[in-house]
Amino acid sequence: MSGYVPYTDEQITRANNTDIPAMLQSIGHKVKKEGANWRWVSGHDSLMIKGNEWYRNSAQSGGGGAVNFCKQYLDMNFKEAMAFLLNGEHGRGFPEMAPEQERERNFELPAANQNMRRAFAYLTKERCLDPEIVSHFAHAKKIFEDADYHNVVFVGHDENGTARFACKRGTASYATSAFRRDVAGSDKRYAFHHAGASGKVYVFEAPIDMLSYISLHKQNWQQDSYIALGGVSPVALNHFLKIQSSIREVCLCLDNDRAGLEAVERIGKTLQQQGYDVSAYLPYYKDWNEQLKQTQQIQTQTTAPEQTNAPALTLKQGG
Repeated sequence: MSGYVPYTDEQITRANNTDIPAMLQSIGHKVKKEGANWRWVSGHDSLMIKGNEWYRNSAQSGGGGAVNFCKQYLDMNFKEAMAFLLNGEHGRGFPEMAPEQERERNFELPAANQNMRRAFAYLTKERCLDPEIVSHFAHAKKIFEDADYHNVVFVGHDENGTARFACKRGTASYATSAFRRDVAGSDKRYAFHHAGASGKVYVFEAPIDMLSYISLHKQNWQQDSYIALGGVSPVALNHFLKIQSSIREVCLCLDNDRAGLEAVERIGKTLQQQGYDVSAYLPYYKDWNEQLKQTQQIQTQTTAPEQTNAPALTLKQGG
């Protein structure tokens, strides 16, 4: 990848912790304080922002991290967003979130709905996940539907089986972009995952991509390990490898886009230096859920395109 500029985990975290309202104000946008939040008056006026998180009422969608905000709303790619937020590393470009916004909050799972009919329908009908796979993770208490908003909740447990992380995704079929947010107080080291005994782990960006891959490769799937990073930061993977010390083979199954390819190179190089056997297995389409949907759509008509299966760090663009 010629021209690729590597960023450390510390730099990515620092950029993501930029105070978004302060950043918008400094580049000429108008924001209005409303309680604990800010409204982006001169942009999307239904967008409410707090620190580095946002929620758009009109679309019932949300997210977090200033890098993702710049990509979604300021028409930047990953490298442009990083250079912008870090001022080309000539010093911090914009203020960090205030300490009170960063302080650790007690983690508590949202109340579970009495059933998960809406979440199950969303995952199996709209996302095309295999019902048996969804049921397996539901019975393991790693997926449930929250009572208040009927979001699907993906749960990450620590080595003792205690829930330490959770992320929510909206199930409203009419939303233009599904609501996504980590539960307050989540420990990002404990991502949504499955621990097998084979010594091999498959790594994904999002829980739905992880479940999509498993749905496509069901045979003896439980023998391997799988983890969803919640983006392209290796924090959860590094901790998982520390706990699961028998794992020596890492297969990076990130998105087949610029951010995913750059993360494969960045994470892969580090893991190779640590002695791991690293490979990359990319979807033919943008991500694994799109791969699953397209495969199901055409499997009765013709043979589905094969995934890109190539050693890490030799990938160019899409394998």
